[in-house]
Amino acid sequence: DDMTIQTINDYKNKFIISNYSFFTDIFTKPIWGDMGEDTASITLTVMENTWHLHFIRTQSGEPYPLSDTVCNVIDEYEKDLTNEEVFEFLAHHNILKEFEDAVSKL
Repeated sequence: DDMTIQTINDYKNKFIISNYSFFTDIFTKPIWGDMGEDTASITLTVMENTWHLHFIRTQSGEPYPLSDTVCNVIDEYEKDLTNEEVFEFLAHHNILKEFEDAVSKL
């Protein structure tokens, strides 16, 4: 039962009905030794019948011993996506299954 573009479109309707937001971390990598992490997170919603992606990548933690904790936004953007683009994005980041599992619980 592989996910298709049609499935993505069906999911879009589920998002609309339940006003759902899918949130996950695409990756988290340790930086600054083990005193911080580099994290990329996404939130996928549907706004006005269009998929909407919010991407944010932060580096947070303590860059050196005894320093204050910092949180720097490295990259952030918002983008509207088609069903095809959502599918490609999820597949590219290996989160199709996670997405499918989350939405199937709606």
